[in-house]
Amino acid sequence: MNPDGERLDGADRAWLSLAIDPVTPADAVRRRARERVLALAASAARGVRCADGDWRGLLPGIEVKRLRIERDHGVETCLWRLAPGAVIPRHPHRVGETCLVVAGEVELDGERWTTGDWIEIASGGDHGVVRTATGALLMITGEPLPVFDR
Repeated sequence: MNPDGERLDGADRAWLSLAIDPVTPADAVRRRARERVLALAASAARGVRCADGDWRGLLPGIEVKRLRIERDHGVETCLWRLAPGAVIPRHPHRVGETCLVVAGEVELDGERWTTGDWIEIASGGDHGVVRTATGALLMITGEPLPVFDR
């Protein structure tokens, strides 16, 4: 930030970097920095364990658990747990949505989708009612759900 509290833009930062003489860090500082970078790189894998996370009620008979959110892209990936007889009403999609049927089966627009099936809804599209007679577990990537804002 500059003295007026404003953020410096890219051009200001570039000019400022030219005015500063390079400094070679001490060996101990370089070693610690290298160890931290390597530790971060080694732990690049991350995830949510099955028993972890927070299931939230979304609709009657439907719970969701967020696995990942990409705020920059406006999408999240969630598990959807549908009890037998659960219904997801018809709704539009501002962003595209993908759905993997992890377990069970659902019916969408007259078609039956079962374990391992992949469904994709285009951005700006919508789909009919989703129903399950047996119950299902879905992994859906789409726009963030308001249930996680509570």
